[in-house]
Amino acid sequence: MRSALAIIAALLLLGTLVPWLMHPLAHAQGPVVVLGLPRTIDPAQASRLDEFRLVTALFEPLVRLDPVTLQPQPALARSWEVSGDRLTWTFHLDPRARWSDGTPLLAEDMRRGLLRHLILQSPNAFYLDGIITGAQSAEGDRAKRRELLERCGIRCPDDFTLVLELVHPVPYLIAILSLAVFVPATPAQAVDGDLRSQAAAWNDPVTVVGNGPLVCTGFLPRHHYDFAPNPQYQGAHPARGGLRALLVEDPATALRLYLSAQADAILALPADAVGDLRRAGQPGLGQATSLSTAFLRVRLVPRRQADLAGVTAALRHPRLRRALARSIDRAGLCDGLLQGDAVPATTFVPSEMARFLPYRPPLALLVSDERAADDDIKAARQDLGSIPALEMIVPAQPAERLSAAELVVDGWRRHLGLEVTLTVMPGVELRSRERGQQYDLDFAVWLGDFLDPTTFLDCFRAGGGANRTGYADAAYDGLLDRAALADGDARWALLAQAESRLLGELPLLPLYHTKCSFLVRPGLTGITANPLEIVHFDEVGWR
Repeated sequence: MRSALAIIAALLLLGTLVPWLMHPLAHAQGPVVVLGLPRTIDPAQASRLDEFRLVTALFEPLVRLDPVTLQPQPALARSWEVSGDRLTWTFHLDPRARWSDGTPLLAEDMRRGLLRHLILQSPNAFYLDGIITGAQSAEGDRAKRRELLERCGIRCPDDFTLVLELVHPVPYLIAILSLAVFVPATPAQAVDGDLRSQAAAWNDPVTVVGNGPLVCTGFLPRHHYDFAPNPQYQGAHPARGGLRALLVEDPATALRLYLSAQADAILALPADAVGDLRRAGQPGLGQATSLSTAFLRVRLVPRRQADLAGVTAALRHPRLRRALARSIDRAGLCDGLLQGDAVPATTFVPSEMARFLPYRPPLALLVSDERAADDDIKAARQDLGSIPALEMIVPAQPAERLSAAELVVDGWRRHLGLEVTLTVMPGVELRSRERGQQYDLDFAVWLGDFLDPTTFLDCFRAGGGANRTGYADAAYDGLLDRAALADGDARWALLAQAESRLLGELPLLPLYHTKCSFLVRPGLTGITANPLEIVHFDEVGWR
């Protein structure tokens, strides 16, 4: 990476010398936007940001969020209302809506798209499971789930009205439905087999029938997607023009393409390049604090093998966990190692959430405090006798996470006298270790999917899929349950109490909130760094 950064200054100079006369010739098909490599464009399988961006080019959900304000905008649904008890939501679809093959799009298509997630138990199905009447009963084999879900609380009173009946109030339902994956499905995209057997239907995006502002007109695997305005689209967000989504796996390679005028926007920058670009005064560099948190999971339950060294007892000691949290040099991580591409995290819910919601996270609980950390580690040693060596598992990529882990571990060794070994492993192996709770400390990053504290706080419910620490606290879960039934200020207060309790128990050690950093060619509009990293390709175009 450093070898790539060494040529940034030269490329910056080159970028100022490249004749702009070549620019229209190089990008005759429209702007070139660099993305990472997607695994799929199937809405029922997509789980990564770049996959979401491709899906929302081809499909339109009921609502979508404004990238600047993060407020909901009408999309496939022209309007909606909620009943007085907040249990019934009614969406009025745009009667002009068409599939890209010219077929009218009806409410039943939207119902089919939602049911597809539940029947297939897609990666995002848990957002709907348990909140829609009858959806929580979707257990057993696929045929049984399909039979049960046909009677769930997703109804179509007429061709252009969709009704959702909820088990309990969900104040953030609109935020959930704005996710790129909750889109309509054609009858041909209905569930007749498993995801593996359906995968071939999504391999060629040119043949995919969608309802979004764009259609794919050309595609080269692992290289690019070409998009043009969908001639059948008559909704609220027509595309400004065509563009190319260039697929580049290595962020350093993407940066070289941009600085040599072969790309017009990069939506993921290498963290250690951002500081250099900022100091060089690179035009078009935009940043926003993301709704994401880098943190360390702490295992609180025994491993499968015998724990002869007493590691589990040590990790369960609250003052050891507090010493670990208070001795982390978060400012050094963010300002030094990450060169300002992150901000210190003393909470799990990013403080940036408070810019858009009345939620006020408990900011002062986990500030760095070496003196308090010394007191905590002395008390832990007195109770435990000695503190055994610990293991932290770290993903092999991206490189800055390993560097951050090394800095944290070095600080613990110097200030607390603790021995912590790092085990670096590929993502697949690391996730297997996480699920099996075969680690002591685990370097993780959680990216909020929508604008509400629950997208973070629900992660640490007892038995939650993202918990993976063994943490189980009935009082914590109870606060979240009460918040689900509350509204207004009472709801925000209950969520803040829940986060305070979570940070007091410390099944996680917050490190930093990452930043969203975009690099956009001057004159190109429609791409703005924002906390959810939303980019609508239909809005992208030259000024």
